Amino acid sequence: MDFDSDGYFDTLVVEEARTAQPSTWFAVHPALTGCHAIGSSVEDALDSLERSRNAWLSWARDHGVSIPPTREHPSIVIQYAIRSDVAHGDEISSEVETVEPQAA
Repeated sequence: MDFDSDGYFDTLVVEEARTAQPSTWFAVHPALTGCHAIGSSVEDALDSLERSRNAWLSWARDHGVSIPPTREHPSIVIQYAIRSDVAHGDEISSEVETVEPQAA
């Protein structure tokens, strides 16, 4: 993934898995309001997020909107939400995995 030259932003990635349907992946940069993407795989969601981030940053620069500071070593949080279809609606269980950057 090619990150914008301005630096790195924290990323949240959520997989929503259902027992009867394929998974959907959601990726977001929480610091960039409205900058998010959806994909059928984690790679697809992150590729789409890259395009979304670049468009967000371009729009912000063009409109004089303040861009949040970047981090040299951003965190990536991956959350898994698993839904199993039951008679009275979906039951949800989830796990969270945080990938902390390693100092160089």
